[in-house]
Amino acid sequence: METTQRATVRNSGRVVIRTKFHGPTNYRGSRISVTHAQGGNRIFIGWDHSLDVPDNHTHAVQAYLDHMGWDGEWVTGADDTGYYAVQVGR
Repeated sequence: METTQRATVRNSGRVVIRTKFHGPTNYRGSRISVTHAQGGNRIFIGWDHSLDVPDNHTHAVQAYLDHMGWDGEWVTGADDTGYYAVQVGR
């Protein structure tokens, strides 16, 4: 008999970083905004055409982490509104 294991969900209270693509305008090229809901502090990172979409968002998250002085291991995921990153471990 096969047994299935259920997922465990708990609230870690950790920050969630959100990235969102912004297309070009008459004045600015394509870019990604990066922010977190708990404290705002939004930055914009220019789109790097040598990277694919997930790598552009990962690059933007790394730039935000550097900007905020945060460390640790972070993982990303996406839905139809943008990409999200959350710290794992610790």
